[in-house]
Amino acid sequence: MEEKIKEILAETGAVLSGHFLLSSGKHSGGYVQCAKVLRFPDKAEVILKPVAEKLKEMQIDKIVGPAMGGILVAYELGRQLGIEAIFTERTDGVMSLRRGFELKK
Repeated sequence: MEEKIKEILAETGAVLSGHFLLSSGKHSGGYVQCAKVLRFPDKAEVILKPVAEKLKEMQIDKIVGPAMGGILVAYELGRQLGIEAIFTERTDGVMSLRRGFELKK
């Protein structure tokens, strides 16, 4: 499976090389631009299958992804797990649930 994932990342142009300043403040010579993969639903399914398998062990009932980049990931994981998928949005600089989305306490 690992080789198949590497193949998909390469064929979709998701693996970038150069100089990148990461949000952590660190520098990197390589970067994976997930959006390049997520534009292909069939490839996103394959890439996220190992993640979904790990999450199955956790017995979760809802998955939350951050807007914008995490919406597609949350959706695909929710689809594979058969659970609700929602997302957060930034409001006044803080990620929060909107649109009537709720989490159980």
